[in-house]
Amino acid sequence: MSGTAPTGPAPGTGPEALADEGPLHFTARALVARLQTVLPPPWFDYHYLDGRLSKAQWGRLTRRTPAVCVGWAGVVPLPHTGGVFAGTGKWFVGLITRNEAGPAQRLLGDRFAPGVLSLVRAATIALQGYVIDPPCTPWTASGAVQVTAVQALYSDDWTDEACSLVGIDLDIEYEEMLPPAFDTSAGLDAIRAAWSFAGPAGAAVPLFTETVELPGP
Repeated sequence: MSGTAPTGPAPGTGPEALADEGPLHFTARALVARLQTVLPPPWFDYHYLDGRLSKAQWGRLTRRTPAVCVGWAGVVPLPHTGGVFAGTGKWFVGLITRNEAGPAQRLLGDRFAPGVLSLVRAATIALQGYVIDPPCTPWTASGAVQVTAVQALYSDDWTDEACSLVGIDLDIEYEEMLPPAFDTSAGLDAIRAAWSFAGPAGAAVPLFTETVELPGP
């Protein structure tokens, strides 16, 4: 099974592109778009996760179910990558359903809510072997999505016993792309100047007083 990812924002081409979106951003968007083909909104709520799932966050995620969560867990670098950072990206998908009728209904589903077994089947069929290859970008796929684990998740801190959560772990090969001219003397200065974000109106610009001197060539 293969396919293409949504384009999303067009990447930059100069050294300032490193402060913009890159392969990891495209991967996150592509996973959501792929899952939405089989678990479509508005029937399913979608959320991004940053790797943490606390009791408070669990409460927010379960306000409307069924729900699908996509998160990033890190990158395991290849042992020898030269000048380009590359490795195996670790991603996870959370599938949440809620049914007060009982464990059988949460597992198998009924006319009120889908069961977790149906959610797992749809998600794994859609994701296993899917090739993320963003068109019109400098990035190409070096491997397909691999489902590495599927397991029921629970915690004593999650008080809503009517909810069920299943986690799906994914491996996706990742290779960073260095923009043209990055290795020039102006490359790092261009990246530094490219950051642009602002807080509330009137907020002071953060002041960094530490200076780090990099060794010369």
